[in-house]
Amino acid sequence: PMALLLLDVAMTRRLSLPTVTFSAAVSACEKGRQWEEGLQILEKAKASTDLDMITYNAAISAAEKGQQWRHSLALLNEARGKSLQPEAVAYSTSISSCEQEGQWQHMLTLLEEMVDLKMQ
Repeated sequence: PMALLLLDVAMTRRLSLPTVTFSAAVSACEKGRQWEEGLQILEKAKASTDLDMITYNAAISAAEKGQQWRHSLALLNEARGKSLQPEAVAYSTSISSCEQEGQWQHMLTLLEEMVDLKMQ
């Protein structure tokens, strides 16, 4: 898509882009079911800006749409490791990703974490 090409050009030229630009690009990939491209954008974005939970939510959702439960969990853990505070949407998307692939133990672990964090 042209938008992703333009994003790549801007990043190659080392233009300063706001985080929302990356969030929108990852979200567009998720909606277009191009989870791999979405995660590639996320990786490139990490080198140029501090990402927020919105960007991680978009990436987690892209992984979920691509039935990539391991990526969903890794992104959730990565966000927590960066001292971001995932909310219910990140957890529920990760749970859905695990459910699609029959990863019940991971689902239960995430649900327990949500209860411990008093999420609704």
